[in-house]
Amino acid sequence: MLLFSLAIAAATAWRPSTEGVGSACTAAVARYRSAVDALARDPLPPDFSRTVEPLEEAQSALDDAVARDRILAVEAPDAALRAAADACAAEADDTSDAALADPALFGRVMSAVRDGGARSASDRALERAWLARLRDDGALLAPAGRRELALRRGELRSILRAAAERPTLTLLARAVAARDRIAHLLGYADWAAYALAPTLLHTPARAEKLVEATLARTGAQGQAPARAVDPSLVAESFPLDAVLERLTGIYERLLGVTLLPATEGAWARGVRAYDVADAATGAPLGRLDLDLFAPADGGLPRGAHVIRPGRVVGAAWVPGEAVVRRTWPLPSRFHPSGLPHRRLRELVGDLGGGLALLLARTPYERLNAPAAGLGRLSADALERLAWDPTALARLAGDRPLSAPVLARLLSTRRTVELDALASEAKVAAADLQLASSGAAPPLTALWDSLDAPARAALIRDEGLLSMRLYARLAAADLDSALAAAPLDPATGLDLRMELFEPAQSDDPAAEIARVVGRPLDLAHIFTEDDP
Repeated sequence: MLLFSLAIAAATAWRPSTEGVGSACTAAVARYRSAVDALARDPLPPDFSRTVEPLEEAQSALDDAVARDRILAVEAPDAALRAAADACAAEADDTSDAALADPALFGRVMSAVRDGGARSASDRALERAWLARLRDDGALLAPAGRRELALRRGELRSILRAAAERPTLTLLARAVAARDRIAHLLGYADWAAYALAPTLLHTPARAEKLVEATLARTGAQGQAPARAVDPSLVAESFPLDAVLERLTGIYERLLGVTLLPATEGAWARGVRAYDVADAATGAPLGRLDLDLFAPADGGLPRGAHVIRPGRVVGAAWVPGEAVVRRTWPLPSRFHPSGLPHRRLRELVGDLGGGLALLLARTPYERLNAPAAGLGRLSADALERLAWDPTALARLAGDRPLSAPVLARLLSTRRTVELDALASEAKVAAADLQLASSGAAPPLTALWDSLDAPARAALIRDEGLLSMRLYARLAAADLDSALAAAPLDPATGLDLRMELFEPAQSDDPAAEIARVVGRPLDLAHIFTEDDP
């Protein structure tokens, strides 16, 4: 009951203060430490319901309690509040690392797995996830190894916090060294092997093959640059407030949900919040925050992110929370509120991706974590609406694009997609070079070859950039099967039931195959005809 109350409290209206952050964090960390210590020292025989399930609930409750503090640590306008939230996140991370490195806890989870009490495929997947988590937290290391692992992990978190403010070459070099040592402590050849092991790509060799093929195909396209469309001609048709109203209506009909503007709970001025529910039953699915004018120099990466996944606590469903974060300039006489097509695509994709994250219904937090890019995949797949003439007409309302502007706009799609893939693959190639064993890469030359967002991503994304490339390619193939009926509710329900709601309880390639009706083809985007 205590864990249920904690999870419910995390979902209620939120009014942060320095004192409130500190006291709430201290209490949440203490409850977590007590719960995990009790599980490790429980004298009764371990099984799934006595050991694995309560361990998952304790970890999820701690994650819920500090989820928004992780955003406040870099987003809060008040320096004291940022410092308090950052201290909270660090305390939670340090406590979790120490608690989960306990060999006694690993032994009990292993005994619970051998007991065979897991009742479903989801339960068994949760057992495997926890064994991997405990191993990676150092539960199988000698005491000296556990101490060094904790030290290196703390060092890496400090580097990431500093890089959120201003990524530098020095921080990148320190991050590469810390990651390499962490990987070796845990028995991996390098950071790439460690970071990719739990993903669909599994090994650096497979990731490198994907990246090399993408670079070769995008570089060999020989595409002449498409004739640019004047952004102002597009923006006149898509004023932000009208587009949001129409876009939420499209997604309500397409995915079978309702989105009601929330009157409280957002953490900053200018953040729009929606309460999302199932249209058929009225059951709450979660909260979606649109932080479109966030600071550009820190915080979450741009795009759709799950802050707290929906999950089962006891017998109750606790709704999740997702945020769409963009760093658009505030509307002014110099920055009209109309959306050029680039921002329209971002909004369409991010809103769809955020809803997909909320729709995920696998009842365990770790199975909701989109390591293989579920959020990115769904955002990229739904971004297709911003290229569909029917959807564009609905979003424009009584301000339709002229036929010549629409035709020229649609003719740029292939160039835009290939340019995005080439950029993604370039950063993933640099990331794999930094994370792989062998001679130290020329950091300065690599750093100088990348733009500011790519530099930040190299430090922040911890070896998973190739999974973002995989998700973009998979989304292109998914798009090929959905383009025939992009606004059909039956199409949306198919997406929801087969891809979003399973929340990667199966291999996403298999889930996509059920929607597409054939095996996943990552090369589709390179062979399709121009629109």
